[in-house]
Amino acid sequence: QCKTLEPTSPLSPTSCSAFSLLASWIHTHSAHLGPEGAYCWAQARGIPTSHVALKTAKAICKICQIVPRRDQPTQIWQIDYVGPLPHDHRKANILTMVDTAIGSGEVWPASRADHWNTITK
Repeated sequence: QCKTLEPTSPLSPTSCSAFSLLASWIHTHSAHLGPEGAYCWAQARGIPTSHVALKTAKAICKICQIVPRRDQPTQIWQIDYVGPLPHDHRKANILTMVDTAIGSGEVWPASRADHWNTITK
């Protein structure tokens, strides 16, 4: 995996174990996102990494082996309700949805925290 580093990378191929350790750290601290989501998470924080290193980190992650997540967007979503909150136009709850592959999320106001609101949103 370290042979694919670009020459401009601050981590050289000779620091392969450090690069793998950094990729594992990124994978863990980005909430076990898929490689693409973890890469975006790292780039937003100015942390150098590569897609190859993050794919390897996900492949060897013990948590991800037990609780598999897909690498493609919209395959697996985590859904939850927050509330009740102070009422505003009869919407006392918030439906939250997170795509586990890329970490993007959406929120929707909801009058009730039940299956009907989940399905119809």
